Amino acid sequence: MARTGKAKAILAKARAVRDDEKSVLDSREAVTLAARFKQVREEGAEQLVDLAAALGAILHEARVHLRGQYHRWLDERLGLDRGTARNYSALAALARESPAIITRHKRLGVTKLYTLARMAPASRHQLLREPRLADMGDREFRALTSPLLLRTRKVTGNMRGHGLRMKVRAMYEALTAG
Repeated sequence: MARTGKAKAILAKARAVRDDEKSVLDSREAVTLAARFKQVREEGAEQLVDLAAALGAILHEARVHLRGQYHRWLDERLGLDRGTARNYSALAALARESPAIITRHKRLGVTKLYTLARMAPASRHQLLREPRLADMGDREFRALTSPLLLRTRKVTGNMRGHGLRMKVRAMYEALTAG
């Protein structure tokens, strides 16, 4: 019985501490700091979108000028990953084709806009109608967009041939096993 009273006292003290912590989190200063943080983060995201689009425009110009040496230039002169270069270029292409999308949806941030830039226009417009798009986390956004993305890898004759060989092998093994 003594333990029950002691446990209740400890529990009551923990609740009081938690209530004090909640009141600190709900204080005017904490709310103001959170609002300032969100505002600066949103402004930074918008600046990053502009920066990435500008870098993509430069990369597009370099690709035209350098032709067959573009990838070597990326590696040797810029030290830039090809995936990053593709993201910049896709965002610049979207900015050229549909500047209103970039202007209207900068608050989504560069990562989500890279994904939008790689989509077919019909899929992109369908996705942009989603009301909770700006509030989605990266994982939820990726799950929503993965079926809508354009295929980035070209299927070659060797890939098709390999698939055919695998089907023939599986049929042969099924026939000889039975």
